[in-house]
Amino acid sequence: MEFVESPAALPSFEKAYDIRSPRDRIALQPTGNTMATMLAAVRSTVGVNAAMVYGADGAIAVFDLVVMKDTKGAQIV
Repeated sequence: MEFVESPAALPSFEKAYDIRSPRDRIALQPTGNTMATMLAAVRSTVGVNAAMVYGADGAIAVFDLVVMKDTKGAQIV
C-alpha cells in the first residue's frame, strides 16, 4: 500500500516515465508480502502482470521474473 501512496514511490515513477496506473486496477497487499505479489504476477492472477518486490527477494530468480530498471532515477534508493 505504501508503494502506491507514497509520493516517493509509484507517483514518482508515474511522473518520471509519464505513465498513469489506474488505481482501480492496482491490487494492494497491506502486509507488504512481496511473495503474494510475485505469485500473483507469475500466475497472472486476475490479470496481474507486474509486482512490487524488494531487490533482495530470492524468489525473483526462482520465478524467472524480470526486474525493470529505473533508468530515470525515479526511486531514490
